[in-house]
Amino acid sequence: MNFIFKGGIVQEDHRYFITIPFNVWEVSVEKSEDVSVEVTVDGLKFETPLISNGRGYFSIPVPEEIQMKLPDTKELNVSFQLKEVMNIFQDENVSAFDDVPVGRKIEQIHLVKQPWDGLCGQACVAMLANVSLQKACEIMKCREWQGNMGKVIQTLDYLKIPHADKLIYTGGSSVELPKLAIILEKMGRFAHYLIHFDGKYFDMNEGVLEHLNHENILGYLEIHQE
Repeated sequence: MNFIFKGGIVQEDHRYFITIPFNVWEVSVEKSEDVSVEVTVDGLKFETPLISNGRGYFSIPVPEEIQMKLPDTKELNVSFQLKEVMNIFQDENVSAFDDVPVGRKIEQIHLVKQPWDGLCGQACVAMLANVSLQKACEIMKCREWQGNMGKVIQTLDYLKIPHADKLIYTGGSSVELPKLAIILEKMGRFAHYLIHFDGKYFDMNEGVLEHLNHENILGYLEIHQE
């Protein structure tokens, strides 16, 4: 999975960094200060451990030989992949949930509400898999505030729900959304998740919305319908 955003080089003395504009713990399944990535910046590739800025926020240290080849601009195209990702389904198979439709073609979305905060990731899985919120929690093996984007993506793979291989961070810019996508909305240190389908927004807190302010959108993951 590639995580894509636009960012610029920050210089401190003779060191160069790119600040990641989102919380990496959202996508890394487990919270760790020791995170290594494979990075591409404007087509130039390198591997590096991230520099922790605390509580899930990190910067990418850029080697000087890479920095010298980059254009002098504030909007570089940056993507990275986590080198080591824990798989929450490593020792399981889909047959453990025979009552869950696997690889279903998503032609409509039925709203799933959350009874309290902290279950938005599980609610997105429930809507995409067409199962109850309780069943989504069972599949993902997580309670409230534990269903981060890393676990959501692994669950989609486990249930054979196809999705894009990149999570695009738009940072509040106006964007033309795919017909079906998981939206990451600004919400404190972490993100709030909801579903966009055919021009409507399925929010487990607010219900079905006709509009969403794009300035509040951090990014999105496209879900393929076939």
